[in-house]
Amino acid sequence: MQDGNVHCHVANLARRNGRGGERIAVATAAYNAGERLWSEREQRYVDFGNREDVVFSKIILPDGAPAWAARRNELWNRVDLEAKRRDARLAKSIEVAITRDVPKDMRPALVEAFAAPFVARGCVADVAIHEDGTGHNPHAHILLTTRVLEP
Repeated sequence: MQDGNVHCHVANLARRNGRGGERIAVATAAYNAGERLWSEREQRYVDFGNREDVVFSKIILPDGAPAWAARRNELWNRVDLEAKRRDARLAKSIEVAITRDVPKDMRPALVEAFAAPFVARGCVADVAIHEDGTGHNPHAHILLTTRVLEP
């Protein structure tokens, strides 16, 4: 293995951020995917569309998931609007380093395989790979729904 720098961080994406502020799932999804998404909850755009380090993003659906769940903006807006409590858990967030030994063209399959057990349990996985172009810090962001989607 070329680099021994292993990192995996798993956290709950909670409505309250611990500093008195409020989090929205749409903002995290926009950051991870490098997109500009509309937040129904805040009535504003969250814009990370100028990010150049997002080299792959995909929504992976469990069997039987409704078609709307494949649309990032609709999925995460529904999560934000469904969570009513101030201490609501919006999603599970996973950030994991990808060893530089894994060729770039194999990284999407690696991340999809990592997310597969969660998807098999009924979660939607919104995955993205970030690479700054220097090859020093390839990593993946995986945002998981905390509720099982049913048809």
